Amino acid sequence: MFAGPEWASVLLAQAAFVSHVPKQSDASLRRAADKARQVTINRYVPPLQRLRAGLLWGELAIRRNDSEDVVLSYETVTELVPLVLLTSGREDSGHISAWEELSREAAAHAIGVGAPERALEFLEQRSVLLSAWWQDSHAEVDRLREAAPDLVAELRRLWAFLHLAPQPASSRTHRRKGTAPARRLEQLVDAVRALPGFADFLAPVPAERLVAAASEGPVVVLNAAAHRCDALLVTRQGVSVLPLHEVSLTGLADQAQRYRSAVDEGPSPLDVHGLWSVLGWLWDKAVGPVLAVFGMVARIDPGLPDPAYERPTAAPSDVLPRVWWCPTGLFTMLPLHLAGQRQGNAMDYAVHSYTSSLQALTSARHRETYLIRDPGQSMLLVLADDDLPHGQRELEAIHRRVPHAQVLRDAQATDANVAARLSEHTIFHFIGGSHLDGGVTRLRLGAEDGRDRPRPPLPPVGGGALAYLSVRETSGSDLAHYSGGWALATRFQTAGFDHVIALSAWAADAAAADLAREVYERLWTPDGGLRPGRSAHVLHQVVRRAIAESSDRALAIAAVVHLGP
Repeated sequence: MFAGPEWASVLLAQAAFVSHVPKQSDASLRRAADKARQVTINRYVPPLQRLRAGLLWGELAIRRNDSEDVVLSYETVTELVPLVLLTSGREDSGHISAWEELSREAAAHAIGVGAPERALEFLEQRSVLLSAWWQDSHAEVDRLREAAPDLVAELRRLWAFLHLAPQPASSRTHRRKGTAPARRLEQLVDAVRALPGFADFLAPVPAERLVAAASEGPVVVLNAAAHRCDALLVTRQGVSVLPLHEVSLTGLADQAQRYRSAVDEGPSPLDVHGLWSVLGWLWDKAVGPVLAVFGMVARIDPGLPDPAYERPTAAPSDVLPRVWWCPTGLFTMLPLHLAGQRQGNAMDYAVHSYTSSLQALTSARHRETYLIRDPGQSMLLVLADDDLPHGQRELEAIHRRVPHAQVLRDAQATDANVAARLSEHTIFHFIGGSHLDGGVTRLRLGAEDGRDRPRPPLPPVGGGALAYLSVRETSGSDLAHYSGGWALATRFQTAGFDHVIALSAWAADAAAADLAREVYERLWTPDGGLRPGRSAHVLHQVVRRAIAESSDRALAIAAVVHLGP
């Protein structure tokens, strides 16, 4: 049956009805999936309806455990996501969330059929597009708006026409002439990629190019899916898979919940026993096996079902190897760099950093190497909550180090003020909290005149060397998908900061202030400047020393992450 605009809603409703019935035969699921597929691939159907159909197609393929259909549905749907980013708003957050889940399942199915490179491409494109969604904007989208504003405006007009206006009775005439608005919208996307410098606009990047991110050490992409959980190991030699046979999505959710319960207790004492239990599980099931593959840790007896590892030596940070983590889904809720036990953890074997995507890491490394910055190292120093007594102490300590910093505090610390000044500085330090706004984690800043108005997007920075997010509390994060602290850190990385240091879980006011003070002391150089390029090693030294001195107390602030080279 031809699924033109007049039939698309009928087919989609029929397929959706089947999907909502718990027990269906494989034949029924297959027929429903085919109906959803017909709507998805019909280029005369409005894009948002095609997107819904494609997500339903993927959901039915997952229920049937049909790897080929799962992968194909994901690839088809993902062609539409850049269009959503260019033209749509927060009302489509549910579709983006469903697409993100489908991306992880498609990667898992690709791994299952022996295509790890394809899985890496899926997860990378997922990370790039998801970062653009969180960002409210994206460097590539901003560049397109500057290069072709009329084209972007026409894209938005057509999107609104297709999804706000009723379908005309003359849709058959449009289809015969080949000028249907939906088809015109697709042609405009093709026109974008025909512009000089936009051939790869928000398009998938082949795996052979992505491995450049591993030029200074391996990158581990952790995929959490219902089908299976895996570690994709990216090195200069290529991409390989370490199946995490003892990790399931439900088990991961349980550990993430236990971790969150242990650390998000506000002023109450940490559940130290529960916390170490989660970190021990994380080491045994995921982090330890990964480091063993890289030769960073040796097993005492590999033949044992639960192998023990050799005790680490007290090697200084500067001689330890580097490893980068790129987690997805529930893996973002857990501090991979802290995995282990009281007597030794992952930080004893390597210097750990994170990245939102392989392209973000490569871009940051390129900027740090080749971009000529103002040697003055201008800083924007923001205290968003004057009720934090130790936050004021933190601000004063940093201001003594960097007396020329521009300070915004209390009533001056508004969204508009920060957005207007952020790109003028190479270093940004924020003290305060964060919150969930329209499905996106944002810094908790004031609005102009106290009025509730749309928040300005985080502007592209380009020349930012370091963003330090000393966030005391992240409220409203979505346990089912992401750590709010992780989402916030990735927004600043994709905005253009080479290095990001961020607290990824609740931290006491005093502990957060002490951590920031010591980090800046170690970043300080004898000639009176800061060395953002040393951020990873300095943070490793500070956290490692804190755990050695008092492991239980240090865990209150140890879940601080570094993103960047």
